Amino acid sequence: MAFVNLGHRPNLGSLNLQAAGIEVNSRGLLEPDKFGRTNISNIYVAGDAIRFGRQARVAGLHAAKRQTSPFDYKSTVISFGLNPQVAKVGTIQRDDGSVQSASVPFRATILSHINSELEGFIRVAWDNEGRVIGGLAVGRNAADALAPIAMAIKTKASINDLAEMQGPHPNISELPYITARQKT
Repeated sequence: MAFVNLGHRPNLGSLNLQAAGIEVNSRGLLEPDKFGRTNISNIYVAGDAIRFGRQARVAGLHAAKRQTSPFDYKSTVISFGLNPQVAKVGTIQRDDGSVQSASVPFRATILSHINSELEGFIRVAWDNEGRVIGGLAVGRNAADALAPIAMAIKTKASINDLAEMQGPHPNISELPYITARQKT
């Protein structure tokens, strides 16, 4: 399997943000707060300008003075590519070695056989207390496979909690549960 990714970067240069008093970092990128606000309290940024399109909901609600929680980067699935898709959520490794993980190939679910899409894998990571902290998937619909892991991170579920649950069948999103059972 080979990957070619040209990537993308926000194209903010032509906006002359400094003229409006909006601060950018040394790489010319915006660094909003946890609600999407720039250094100017009534100017928000979201979407491709900061590489998190889903932050737009939080920024919009906050700008409208509606109750909202800060954007949660740790439980947001990030993906690129389509075939194969690469997706990640949370933390999958730490320098101190405090992360454990288990992996299974996509072929572990019957759906991959039905669709003849056997390539790919999913990895689920948890900390020393057993809390699910991240996931990585590569393959068709990899981001969909990580949705249960994102929920586990958000709710502080343990790897054992995940192992005891059943995902929809046949479905790509059953892979995290299958993977968690590799640990137990």
